[in-house]
Amino acid sequence: MKKILLVMVANLICGNVFANEFAANIGFRSQSGSISSSGAGAGGSAKSQTGIEGGVIGIFDFAEKMGLRTGFMYVQRPLSLSSDAGLGDAKFNLNYFDVPLQFSYNIGDVGSLFIGPVVSVNLDSNSSGTGIYNGVKMTSIKSTVFPLQIGASFKFASQLGATVYFETIPGEVAQDFSSYRAVGALLFVSFE
Repeated sequence: MKKILLVMVANLICGNVFANEFAANIGFRSQSGSISSSGAGAGGSAKSQTGIEGGVIGIFDFAEKMGLRTGFMYVQRPLSLSSDAGLGDAKFNLNYFDVPLQFSYNIGDVGSLFIGPVVSVNLDSNSSGTGIYNGVKMTSIKSTVFPLQIGASFKFASQLGATVYFETIPGEVAQDFSSYRAVGALLFVSFE
């Protein structure tokens, strides 16, 4: 964990010095997913939840209008479960440290489009439940997952803007938890 934090601090320092654009981001995401009927979700339905995220992103140009979009973000990936018979519900939250490694295409002073993977390291998880889900826990949580994102960033003032994106995580994030998808919206302050 110390090595990851050291790499991220170095990324922040290098991003501030070498990035063509550097931005602080904060926002929300609506997270959905599937819970297998054989596990924690037996007799229940998964429901979307809203999480928060924040961090810094830098764009390193490597060709005209093209660059690498990277940085680090703290991201919540929550999901809830409700009994089909109304006998209880549960909330699950996975917290991650994300490092995007994405291709960025600059569309002038307006903003940019991006696509690519994210290296997402699980920091911790928590869960709570009522009724039949009292004491339910996530098991076999993957320490690293690789979400894929596609999105756009645009400016509405010289140093203020927004980012919107769609994300999908192929496969399981934990035993019986899979097909995670999210849409997110972030506000950013850029430092050029």
